[in-house]
Amino acid sequence: MELQYLMVKIYCAGSEGIILDDFTPMFNKWIQENESDKVLVDVASYGHVPYGPGILLIGHDENYSMEYGVENKLGLLFSVKEERAGSNIERVEYAIKAAVAACKKIMQDEDYKDKIKFDFNGLVVSINDRCIVGNTEDGFKFIDAEFKDLFCKYFSKKSVKIEKVSQDPRDRLAIRVSAGDSFVHLPSV
Repeated sequence: MELQYLMVKIYCAGSEGIILDDFTPMFNKWIQENESDKVLVDVASYGHVPYGPGILLIGHDENYSMEYGVENKLGLLFSVKEERAGSNIERVEYAIKAAVAACKKIMQDEDYKDKIKFDFNGLVVSINDRCIVGNTEDGFKFIDAEFKDLFCKYFSKKSVKIEKVSQDPRDRLAIRVSAGDSFVHLPSV
């Protein structure tokens, strides 16, 4: 099974006083100062949509958003929109590294560094294609077996817990990876 269209969400450690629209100028600055080979196109505000994508930085191959989502918990969501080469492990590792790099970039931004922190004690990985893998027990078992060693690489082996976010088969398969400790080895791009 070749997994594509991966999404990684890293939650904020507290979101009191944070207004979604405040991220619009920051994401616009990312477009203007883009130093990567990624094409960043536009910023859209969906802050008015309940459980929506929040503030969305639209790229050609990837999107970034600061959003609350259906769990109503603020975080950064990184989404891969194009098929990527490599193994499943390489693709999910790429998405995790990109999400962590984006979180670090936000925390280092002059306008946000004292206002926002991210909770590196866990993350959510979603597969945004129900045709590849559905939100079933078999799908979860495949993901658990495929990625457990990778998650143990980043977190303490003793404390890694992997669970499905939703039991509803209509939802995309999303797993919550949590640990008692922060990333033991914080991935970098």
